[in-house]
Amino acid sequence: MKGHTKLIELRKINVTPSMAFIYDSKYEPNWFDEEQSPEISIGDENELRRLDMRFLVGMSIFAYANTKERAVALFEALLKANCTMITVTWTGEIRQKHYWSRMYDSRTGFDELEVADELTA
Repeated sequence: MKGHTKLIELRKINVTPSMAFIYDSKYEPNWFDEEQSPEISIGDENELRRLDMRFLVGMSIFAYANTKERAVALFEALLKANCTMITVTWTGEIRQKHYWSRMYDSRTGFDELEVADELTA
């Protein structure tokens, strides 16, 4: 995981960004201060269900996963971390016909899952 260390440092001095972006890839996070939204990258070497994401508690998270299975696992890890709002998406090779997206808001109880598994074009 990359990009989380700076966010943890900010949380320790009581600075909580309103939202963060998570990329399930080897993407290099590109943010440097509390004026920007944090970016965190999670590589394939990380088992998502084992990641400690508590540093994201109370934040809105927008995440993009590499596979449907990793999208589900990432959503579960973020839910366990008590994030305020969670949006996790995965789009397969055939866009609009093959995707998984789940949105959750702990403040309102909103919970919506959208899935399309049609593999033919």
